[in-house]
Amino acid sequence: MTLPLAGLLGQAASLFTHGSALIQAASPDAAFVTGEVVRTDQVARGLRFLNAAYTAVWVILAAYLVLLSVRQRRLERQMQRLRQRLGIEGGSPDRTRTP
Repeated sequence: MTLPLAGLLGQAASLFTHGSALIQAASPDAAFVTGEVVRTDQVARGLRFLNAAYTAVWVILAAYLVLLSVRQRRLERQMQRLRQRLGIEGGSPDRTRTP
């Protein structure tokens, strides 16, 4: 009983190997189809550019946020000076007083 089973397993293994070879032949690699060869140094260079681009975007965003913060503080100081000149001491003008 073990002999026919071993023969069937051998045939199944050969069919599996042959089938996987057919599948690989049917779907070639995209780089092979286009004629391009992807080298690891090209990938590393591309990743360096991607890293530099992300870094530049974050630096620009951080600088913009700092600039907004500085402008907001400047406007708050100007508003405080105007309130002092008008005699308004609170955070918001008194709505009951008439000019």
